[in-house]
Amino acid sequence: LIEPALIGLGKIYLDQRDPDAARKVFERYRFQFPLGAYEGEVVLLLVKTMRQQRDMQGLLQLCRTWLLRHPGHRERPAMYLELAKTLGELEKLEESALAYEEGLKAGAVASSDTLLTYADTLSRLNRHERAIAAYQSVLEKKPNVRQAEWARLQMAQHWTALKQYDRATVALAELGRADDEMVNRLSASLKGAAQTVRHTGKAEGL
Repeated sequence: LIEPALIGLGKIYLDQRDPDAARKVFERYRFQFPLGAYEGEVVLLLVKTMRQQRDMQGLLQLCRTWLLRHPGHRERPAMYLELAKTLGELEKLEESALAYEEGLKAGAVASSDTLLTYADTLSRLNRHERAIAAYQSVLEKKPNVRQAEWARLQMAQHWTALKQYDRATVALAELGRADDEMVNRLSASLKGAAQTVRHTGKAEGL
């Protein structure tokens, strides 16, 4: 009963927003029960705790070390996503994108939140085609309204960057009028850019 009791105590501290106390409990569990039945659950709780503490370097080391030592663990896909998220917060975007890919390949839950963060990472790396594909996969997950608006806007931006103005126009038409005014302003700017290019092209063709 000691193992579940320790986990329960750590969860109470987490609920009380006392990550320092929670971390001590979870680290004690890992020290006492290195091969414990709840190792996977505890390490993910420890990740959550360290994220609350904003100990990003410690969290990065934990994720990497755990993945090295647990090549066949069932929580491996979830830990890859935690690694990807941590790398992204540390602005290590190339490594973050790779970690997302490894996690999704390993069978991590491809939620709309996860896919959107992955797509945004690719977007920041200017991986236009891959970002478009990732945003499309977000839309296929039936995301909430704001997520869908953001995905369509980003697809339009990447199509514009690729000079695929017709496809950008289609994405903007699917976006329509958004709830978010910032999205509407960006959408109007992209529409204007596409129209300018079209008019310029027609003028050159005369």
